[in-house]
Amino acid sequence: MPALNEAQKIRPTIADLLGVAQKALDEFEILIFDDASTDTTGQILDELAATHDCIMVVHNRVRKGLALNFHRAISMARYEFITIVPGDGAFRIDGLVLLFEAVGNADMVISYRTNMRETRSLVRFIISRCLTHLVIFLFHLKLRDVHSLAVFPVPELRKLKLISTNAGFFVEMLVSLLRLPLTYEVVPMPLVPEQHILGRSLLEVNRGADMFRVLFHLLRNKGD
Repeated sequence: MPALNEAQKIRPTIADLLGVAQKALDEFEILIFDDASTDTTGQILDELAATHDCIMVVHNRVRKGLALNFHRAISMARYEFITIVPGDGAFRIDGLVLLFEAVGNADMVISYRTNMRETRSLVRFIISRCLTHLVIFLFHLKLRDVHSLAVFPVPELRKLKLISTNAGFFVEMLVSLLRLPLTYEVVPMPLVPEQHILGRSLLEVNRGADMFRVLFHLLRNKGD
């Protein structure tokens, strides 16, 4: 779980996550990366870790971003599967239930966002759909979404030579794993409505360089 200045949302998000995981999974851990938050996020996380043995908190002195934090989480993970759950409570609980209940049914669990048009800005929706269609076309995937939540196999992730350090990391992992003889199950994933923030949409546009670098890398290395 990445967390950057999520003091207002982090407690209920983790409470919901714990409730779902305890019901759906036999064993689990929650690795939370406080990515140099300037509010009280770090303090709240330490309090939660002190009362829950399954929670481990990593405090970054400088911001590293989602990709680098997840790379570290892969190396730290103690269990066979791993997923990313944002610290801002972006995904609805009923979707997380379906995602976690499917763990073990296949090598991967891949979700698709069911209500992005209703819950995100038009700019974010258009960028997301264009990216999805592009990736599906380039790599001949039979998916409805390439940037929702997914449960990945940790041993296979550790074998990959990942190059992305920004927005392209999820697509890089997804495409790389789907090239392997792995099975997957697909589940729906509804989003929680959020305030439409222009700056966030523009930030996604600015991350495009990393995404296209990753796509070019994947196209050049189809046989790897």
